[in-house]
Amino acid sequence: KKTPGTWGNGYFDLAWRTDVQGREPNCSSGSMNKQVNSGHYDICINDDMINEQWVTNQEMIDRTVNFHKDQQPVLEKPSLQIYIGTHWHDADLYDYLRSDPGEKKQFEYIIERAIRTEDQIASGKRKLFCITKHSEEWLANERITLGDYKFSCQYLNDPIDQAAAHFKKEYFENQTYTMPATPQERVDWLSKLNIYTSSDPAISKEKSGCHAVILTCGWDY
Repeated sequence: KKTPGTWGNGYFDLAWRTDVQGREPNCSSGSMNKQVNSGHYDICINDDMINEQWVTNQEMIDRTVNFHKDQQPVLEKPSLQIYIGTHWHDADLYDYLRSDPGEKKQFEYIIERAIRTEDQIASGKRKLFCITKHSEEWLANERITLGDYKFSCQYLNDPIDQAAAHFKKEYFENQTYTMPATPQERVDWLSKLNIYTSSDPAISKEKSGCHAVILTCGWDY
């Protein structure tokens, strides 16, 4: 306790440390490009692990998910993991933690928005999260400056603002259609549609590449 702590590039040890058996420093840092290996940690705080550039394609998204998986062997049992960040894509790391059957049993999550939803307001929360800093007028101007996508991610924690979306989830969720019962009814039905066949060839031969698709659609009025 009379000796100073040890400080290094990306880590520190406190002088009053009592856990002298551990090889790891009290606190060390890592990043997506610097995986922490061969350590044993009981608390892991992941702050802003992804940004807009990390969700540009599936390979980048998978890399962030794999980074999370690679952390698990170096965590003590039990341990505490905390993720703090902005939701940039409907299939990003944060969505994975909330939707994967195994992960969502391990994590609790809180989603905050600068502008609360109607359900949040009905539950007793005020409309604006930080009314002293972000007024409705200021947020409206910020939406104009950033555009709908960036504003929705940064201030609503939702990659798609349903209020501004051209294609809304309710247009597609729980929508069903019953095909005509008899062959003649189907012929009559098809005769009233514009029929289109489109092709999306797979250029890549990699196993991770997309499949080629040939899709035929009937469009009504």
